[in-house]
Amino acid sequence: ANGTWTKPQGLKRAMIVCIGAGGAGGSGRCDAAGTNRFGGGGGGGAAVVWRQLAATDLTATVAVTIGTGGTGGTGVSTVATNGNAGTAGGDTSFGALVIAKGGRNGAGGTGSSGAGGVGGSSTTGTPIAGPYALTGSGGGSGQSGSGSAGAEGLGGTSSTSGGGGGGGINSGNTNATAGGSGGGIYSNGIVTSGPTSGASPNGVANQSNFLFFSSSLTSGKGLGTGGAGGFPPSTNAGSGGNYGSGGGGGYASLTGTLSGAGGNGGGGLCLVMEIY
Repeated sequence: ANGTWTKPQGLKRAMIVCIGAGGAGGSGRCDAAGTNRFGGGGGGGAAVVWRQLAATDLTATVAVTIGTGGTGGTGVSTVATNGNAGTAGGDTSFGALVIAKGGRNGAGGTGSSGAGGVGGSSTTGTPIAGPYALTGSGGGSGQSGSGSAGAEGLGGTSSTSGGGGGGGINSGNTNATAGGSGGGIYSNGIVTSGPTSGASPNGVANQSNFLFFSSSLTSGKGLGTGGAGGFPPSTNAGSGGNYGSGGGGGYASLTGTLSGAGGNGGGGLCLVMEIY
């Protein structure tokens, strides 16, 4: 939660990690039979930023702001209506010293696309780029068939996981049989797969807890997997797992039937390791 960090007596250094909040998925398009109806795009994962500071670089108190996960786009039921975009995830910050950007929202499904949200950028936070500032992974795109999978987190130069895209309905009136899987997450070189669409689409929290390069130092907190996309006629999208992952995209629908809402993004987190 938002709060204030107070510098303790005897502190020598502090290692701070901030995780932005995940973007939410968009809802699917609603339209008449014989048209292409795309599911909504999955939300993007947030940036993760680390910084080590001397006690002398820190003021007596520092304001801490925790990003709120994006809210999934609401469904639509009117003919020839595009889905609603989700909202972006909020930024997480430790004063002005460490800022991790939230993941961007997935777009609502249209008659030709369902764009996934991009990951929170490492180049617009603080500090920028380098090995201690990683951009979030992108969300999968919604389709008129089965949705695309969200991108994995902590693979190469990415951090948190994206949500899967929503499934849709093609002009031949064939429903997709799956939404896109939620993005998985790497932890110590081993990948944990994200959820598949269906009965358990929500991302799983705290799957990569090497935020201080040691799972014991992080005390069980970590990065979650992305939420899976939904698929028609009524299978819901999943929300992103804590912390920082994107929500899945919602499914498309036939006129008069409410399309699927997008999943919510996972919340942000700030951890401070004090060194005496």
